[in-house]
Amino acid sequence: MGLNYLFIYTTALGAAISISNGEHIKITFFIDKLKARFRKPANSVGYLLTGFINAVMLWYSLPWIRCTGYFESPVLRIPNWIVQISVPVGCSLVMLYCLNHVFLEIFNGTAPAAAGGSGQKPTDPGADSGRSLGQTG
Repeated sequence: MGLNYLFIYTTALGAAISISNGEHIKITFFIDKLKARFRKPANSVGYLLTGFINAVMLWYSLPWIRCTGYFESPVLRIPNWIVQISVPVGCSLVMLYCLNHVFLEIFNGTAPAAAGGSGQKPTDPGADSGRSLGQTG
């Protein structure tokens, strides 16, 4: 039972950490087909959509915790809200990191790692080509 709880925390907080590092899973097939000047806006839209989905999950998780959080787990005898709170915390962090990436895209011109960039402005105009799934280096 305790391992199930750790899995929930790992999933909720791991998503936030991977977004913060620009390593969250994404399929870049269509973005890679865009011209370079359209990639950053497309990446920003992707981050905004991810943030929106997490905002919806945050919105619905709070009433869920209020309804079921006071029940105790049968084995560990701890209230369920201790485990369930990881969902709104993780969603909040994902939203913040998504907004951070959009801010960086707009104001600093840096590309998050998931878009193929290193978080720095490329010196070579062709260096911002992006990396798709399965490519390394």
